[in-house]
This record gives sequence, C-alpha cells and structure tokens, in this order.
Amino acid sequence: MSSYQKNLQCFVQLLQKQPQLFNDSQHQELLDLIEPLPDDIETLADAISGWSKKYDDIRAAYLHILKNYNSEPESEPNDQRLFGTTNLSSTTSQPRITKELLKNNILQSQPTNQTPPKKSSTDN
Repeated sequence: MSSYQKNLQCFVQLLQKQPQLFNDSQHQELLDLIEPLPDDIETLADAISGWSKKYDDIRAAYLHILKNYNSEPESEPNDQRLFGTTNLSSTTSQPRITKELLKNNILQSQPTNQTPPKKSSTDN
C-alpha cells in the first residue's frame, strides 16, 4: 500500500472516530477542496495534508493516527506472502480510498447528517 493511501485511510479514520474535531465550515472547506480534484490518491492526499496544516488540533490528531498506523506490527497476511501464499481477504480488508468514499465520510461525519434522535411515544 502506498503512503498516499495510508494517509487517506488515516484521515478517514479521523473523520470516523473523532468527528467532533470538525465544525460545519471545515466540512464544507473539505468538500470544496476535493470536489474539483481528480480521483487520484496522490492529489487527494496532498490536498488533505495541506488543508490539515491550517488546524492544529486536526493536524495533531491526524498525525497521531498516522503514527499509530505506521507503528503497528506487520500483519499475518504480509507474513503469508513471504512464504508464497496469498490471502484474498488482505486485499479487500482496507478499501481503496476514492474521491467518492472520501466525500461520503466527510458528509457522514457532520453532526447534522447523523441519525436523528428517536421520537418518544409522547411526542405525538
């Protein structure tokens, strides 16, 4: 996996696990930033990395996830490849980050797009 792909996966993790770091205007900035870009992981990763430098708390959390991602021990599928076997699940366990997937994660991390509270029977 390329470093660009890892960077995008870590940013998606940040959106999913710490959505409170992003306010509405930052969500819109991200969408406006990536909309005109090609669906190219290098371009998307560079744009996201550059954008995150404007926000210290987001950048710190992003780098923390990236550091933990890079320090994880090698997984079993990599060991299996050393011995000439393949594990098909290893190629599908981490989806390739595309522009559309990135946009969907940005939209899903917005508080206004989260599941609304259930109505109680007394709200009628």
